[in-house]
Amino acid sequence: MITKNILIVMVWVLNGNIQTSTYEVDECPPQHVLEEYYDSLKDDNKIVEWSAWCTQVPWDPSIRI
Repeated sequence: MITKNILIVMVWVLNGNIQTSTYEVDECPPQHVLEEYYDSLKDDNKIVEWSAWCTQVPWDPSIRI
């Protein structure tokens, strides 16, 4: 079994909706990079709030759903 890095980002946008995105990344980005990017969007009133989480998950390509 292998592992993959998964980044999950949730953004509360101005119309009240929450958008979620999931990315496979080579490595988890440093928290300060995420903070700089998303806090700048928040400071510019482009989003209301955000949260991000990155972790390694076990991955078995032989398992199909």
